[in-house]
Amino acid sequence: MGQCHQVFLIADSFLIPTPGLWCYGHLPLSGSRRFLNLLKNPDNAEILRDELRRAQEKYGRQGEAPHVQPLGFPYAHYLLAQARNTDLDNPNYAYASGVGLENTVVSPDEVCFDYDNDDGITVIDVTDPTNPAFCHVIEDEPFTPEQYVRRYYPVPSKERMTVLEDDPDEGIRLLSRDVLAEVWPEEFPGGKTLQEEVLVEEPTPRAAALPPLADLTIGPSVDQCLLQNDWSGLEPFFEMPDKAERIKEALFFKDPFPDAGITPLTKMLPHELKKNNAVKLNGQQSLVPKLIVDLVTTFPNIPCIDLLDTNITDEQLLEICSKQPEALYKFHTIVHPALLVLVPTKPNLPVPPWFFLAFPPCLPCIILPPPSTRPLKTTDTGSIAQYLVFR
Repeated sequence: MGQCHQVFLIADSFLIPTPGLWCYGHLPLSGSRRFLNLLKNPDNAEILRDELRRAQEKYGRQGEAPHVQPLGFPYAHYLLAQARNTDLDNPNYAYASGVGLENTVVSPDEVCFDYDNDDGITVIDVTDPTNPAFCHVIEDEPFTPEQYVRRYYPVPSKERMTVLEDDPDEGIRLLSRDVLAEVWPEEFPGGKTLQEEVLVEEPTPRAAALPPLADLTIGPSVDQCLLQNDWSGLEPFFEMPDKAERIKEALFFKDPFPDAGITPLTKMLPHELKKNNAVKLNGQQSLVPKLIVDLVTTFPNIPCIDLLDTNITDEQLLEICSKQPEALYKFHTIVHPALLVLVPTKPNLPVPPWFFLAFPPCLPCIILPPPSTRPLKTTDTGSIAQYLVFR
């Protein structure tokens, strides 16, 4: 079949490809815009960043062992498939292709033009999901969206479509040929050292500052408050996000979690929920599995709990899902790598299927924003799947 156009997500040395049929003209531009819109959702960006972090010591560079599996980045692949296969921008021409995730998978270890291809490729760099870069490629040269679409629609006045514009105000970076040569040296010979053309000036990173003295004293202060069960000395810090985070870290470091720690959590969590609409435990390395059940028991209105990059293992979370599923029913969303896969890490555990939100056999669990009654547009930064699965 014709009009083939592949999309490749690159991140350092990792590669995530998807094929496409009858994808040409403005369609690659629209699909890229929808994917970049999904990355604007902080939850999507955070999950993708964690997925890339977990792959750092798991896979080799492009084409080198250990090879990236065809679905080695399930959440990234899922977002990309949804952006390409679903168009809800115009209600009069809306469509969902019905193509499942398993039908948009090709080997990530081939070179970019080894696939059936006659309408070019799109390459999106998601090394930093909050600051992506992209280009379209025909033959061996990178194109801007404007250059790509002019091959099909040379007269602007006759266009009747929405395209991804090359607008410096949007902070969109354009990948150069040298970046492509770094990923596929055989396909793009003669590339220079790795660099990027930047459409906007990027801020110069600053050296990490030493922690404030007040932060250094929070740990001992928490110990003293626990000993006396008197939090009056730290209570002024409960509404300060940075200080509250340090207090939580000191509490979660305790094993088991102290009963006296419920009091400060009760006072801090409402402020965090108001700000994030979630309890963010990501990055904590001293959690105990029982804390998850204790949190939802003590605070039954928590909509979301973020457990990315924590010491809670896949097996520990799935064991709770298997043995105490009712304790987790009140959560709207649980964000943890164990649920961001196509199949459970421990397939023998009788985990209720609704923890995976899966239509067999191919959809991973997804992060969903709270339901909304607003009119639907794919320019929204929420996951399109919210509407496909639940509407």
